[in-house]
Amino acid sequence: MTEAALESTRRVLASFGYTEVDIQGMRVPLASNAVPPPGAAFGFAVQGGCVSGAVTPDGVNLSASGPVAEWGCNLIGATH
Repeated sequence: MTEAALESTRRVLASFGYTEVDIQGMRVPLASNAVPPPGAAFGFAVQGGCVSGAVTPDGVNLSASGPVAEWGCNLIGATH
């Protein structure tokens, strides 16, 4: 995952007015020799809930939900 992909995702979301966004590279699959897939995951608050999703070479996925007590609308930490 390149920093450029994270930054381009941040710029696109900011152009829609979402500037407080948690953006991370895709996580490594559970394997000792695994390589993270290309793309960026994101999460942010909207009035009444949260939007999370991912941008990958295959497309864009979005999901709406409510905030979680431990981390609000941010993405789950890498330890989970």
